[in-house]
Amino acid sequence: MLNGRLLLENELPSAHIKSYVLKSNARCYLYYRVQKRKGIQYDGKHWVCARCHSYCDDWVLPIGIHYCRSCLQYHRVTERTVIYSSPWHSPFSKQENYLLEWNGTLSKFQKPISDELVKSNDSIVLIHAVTGAGKTEMVYHYIHYHLNHGERVAYVAPRIDVVKELGERFRRVFPQLDIPCLYGGSQEKYRCRPFTVMTIQQLIRFQHCFDRLLIDEVDAFPYAGNSMLSYFTNRALTQRGQKVYLTATLTEELEKRSNEMKIFRLPIRYHLNPLPVPCIKWLFQSYRYLKYKKIPPVLKKLLVNRTRQVLFFFPNIEQMLQWEQIILNCDHTLKMTSVSSRDDDRDVKIEAMRQKKYEMLLTTMILERGVTFENIDVWIMDAHHRSFTKAALIQISGRAGRKKEYPTGNVYWIAEGKTRAMLSALDDIKKQNQLARQWIEEI
Repeated sequence: MLNGRLLLENELPSAHIKSYVLKSNARCYLYYRVQKRKGIQYDGKHWVCARCHSYCDDWVLPIGIHYCRSCLQYHRVTERTVIYSSPWHSPFSKQENYLLEWNGTLSKFQKPISDELVKSNDSIVLIHAVTGAGKTEMVYHYIHYHLNHGERVAYVAPRIDVVKELGERFRRVFPQLDIPCLYGGSQEKYRCRPFTVMTIQQLIRFQHCFDRLLIDEVDAFPYAGNSMLSYFTNRALTQRGQKVYLTATLTEELEKRSNEMKIFRLPIRYHLNPLPVPCIKWLFQSYRYLKYKKIPPVLKKLLVNRTRQVLFFFPNIEQMLQWEQIILNCDHTLKMTSVSSRDDDRDVKIEAMRQKKYEMLLTTMILERGVTFENIDVWIMDAHHRSFTKAALIQISGRAGRKKEYPTGNVYWIAEGKTRAMLSALDDIKKQNQLARQWIEEI
């Protein structure tokens, strides 16, 4: 169905739709309410992409036609491309009776936010809550309420691994719903359903479709600072639609726009324990140990003294693979593996880690956000590296102590110096813990 979608001709969902859409029969277009337009149009001043709204004046193919380079990764759009769209017309009834099967309970700090969120009519809402505060659980009732009022809801996140995990969680708590989970490379096809979970890039194929749009990790790549993805987000909403931002770390842009939105803040984890405060372990010139394939004394000591599973982060894939071999040479009995964006088996390895089949999981920043393990310590190699921004350090450190049964965990930053990002992240973690203590004492 083309309902609420914006697609290229080769993206049309089925032969049935194509057979009607591609006919030049006015009655068929009226029935399906299909709009047809050129991919690149001249507005009198500029050549503009009809899909991403970018200017294409300087991008011309050798055959002399304009194309769009901004959204090229989502299939090329040219002057000869035809884009089809259809406004949303709801096939769902105004009052549904979907069940929310969640046995958990919200804390006395989570519940007021959840209740106020349901009642909110603000066009933009921001939930700023620390890692492990239970942001997903706080929006369960919000989603449930609006689905039962016949509205269309989408939950989007920046990373595939996060979307997969969230898709499974939502399917468990809304068992009556058929919830499409969309991301690049997925074999799952889009289905017109009341609730959809997807990566934020998938919004390129929607237009005026969703009444409520929840955007997780709004501070993260690729959404933060990306005007094109922001345009897709706004276009995917209905005229009176609402955006709900969720984040643990505020960007400068969000702080500047704070007066434009309703903000809910929560500095306390749902189990009321503080955020683990990272401990810095000094390691000078780590590249020398890599060069001579030797294990540094500080890392060897950590390996010997570990008592939990370890999630070990590295700034890039090459370093991770080199350190993996060095660690294995040091301890042949250690049950360990590594995952990265290049690893097709990372879902299997992550699940094996959850089942305690590995003692240590080496990873790049692909597991920086959204993935939860039960009882782990978190280590970061070369925490001074420019890849580890303030937001990344806070998010990675927040992987520890997330479960109520295991509310603590050791976080070690292995570095040869303190960067501004490290100092700022440490300061933010300590301030949130101090604020949390004040909230608890005021009860």
